[in-house]
Amino acid sequence: MRAGGRSAVLKLVALDAGPHPRWPSREDPSDPYWWQREPVAYQSGLLEPFGVPRVLACLERRDGAIALWLEDAGDELAWTPALLAGAAERLGQAQRALVGVDAPWLARSFLPAYLELHGADAPDPRLRELPQTICHNDFHPGNVLESGLVVDWAYCGVGAAGLDAGVLVVDGVSDDKVPPELADEVADAVWEGYLRGFGDASARLGFVEGVRRLRWLPRGHKSSWDVTLDLIERLASGG
Repeated sequence: MRAGGRSAVLKLVALDAGPHPRWPSREDPSDPYWWQREPVAYQSGLLEPFGVPRVLACLERRDGAIALWLEDAGDELAWTPALLAGAAERLGQAQRALVGVDAPWLARSFLPAYLELHGADAPDPRLRELPQTICHNDFHPGNVLESGLVVDWAYCGVGAAGLDAGVLVVDGVSDDKVPPELADEVADAVWEGYLRGFGDASARLGFVEGVRRLRWLPRGHKSSWDVTLDLIERLASGG
């Protein structure tokens, strides 16, 4: 929306606004899918290391929804492996700075809840042994804008280092944000970029588990999903 030469983005946040069973919204603040988490997160100040749009206003509407006005952070990028590596490095730097940071409104156990909703087996329990930091939990390439700012924080929480970097890879490949033939190059570039930023190779387990979170995709639906599943198998086997 534009006014007086300025542009802003209005995001309406409401309970059950998106009733798809795989992306629920729930009333309990302790639930990984608590519907008010995003407005709280934006106003908390904890997300600043990632680079997020400024909150211009946050208002409760008469219908119970929350009107979240954000600065216009620009458009999506046309992604390349090098650009993804840069995004991963910035992600690693932010998460290194936020290791051990916590707040009561942050989601707990988002990945197990996500996998359960999709009928997939539970994540590797060793994730609990990795450095714990603030995770976006939907670090899709479409949520990292040309400005470098990161949007859509509805599921942010405390989780293992490396998970978001894995999501950046697997969502980029499965959603055709990068050509499928570049899947291996993208995986290598993102991991190397994240490692430069985070500085701890133990996050490799988190990275692989982040990639593996789409292991529930069916084969034969579209070619990029088949490529995604092949990549998951290679990384899971140590490739």
